[in-house]
Amino acid sequence: MANSNQNQSATLTTILNEIMGIKDQLKVLQPLRDEIAALRKENLVLKTGLKQMISVINSNTRYLYGQNVLIHGISENPDESKSNLHATVLPILNSLNSGSGISLEDVENVHRLGPFVPNSPKTRAIVVKLRSKNIRNVIVSKAREMRPPKGIKSSGPYVTSHTPFNKLLEFDSLFSLSDCTVPNQETISPPRKKQSRQPHKRNNL
Repeated sequence: MANSNQNQSATLTTILNEIMGIKDQLKVLQPLRDEIAALRKENLVLKTGLKQMISVINSNTRYLYGQNVLIHGISENPDESKSNLHATVLPILNSLNSGSGISLEDVENVHRLGPFVPNSPKTRAIVVKLRSKNIRNVIVSKAREMRPPKGIKSSGPYVTSHTPFNKLLEFDSLFSLSDCTVPNQETISPPRKKQSRQPHKRNNL
């Protein structure tokens, strides 16, 4: 009976010592917990600021493209100039404008979309930046009404809006971790021990 009590007492002492050891380890980890909490708070502040910045950038991008239209299906001329493009696009724009006629003063800029690629089978669209967003909206609305049904290719030049979906930033894509991998503990090989080199013995001849 006495031996049983002694064994139980020893077991309890061992358990208490282990608990005290765990408490000491938790005290050591407390500064790390505080640092992690501070980093999480800072990360939240940074993400909130970044979201606001992305919203402003996307708003400005939509504004910059808000007066643009694209004219497709006009063959390219290697020697074409801006004045040639003006003369080409004005009749098309006027045919879609139900209000007053569009003149050179209504067009802020005109150019081909993207760089010129020799012998390319694709014809680059023409970007027209209008000075008035109202005129742009009228032209885009009329162009949609005249667009052929889905599946039927247009027989001539046609106009679309210049929607910059590929220019807009997405918050979630900036923090995608799908391509990141963390190695398992099993795949991490322990450091190799340096082998002590034995001195080379020379054979005396």
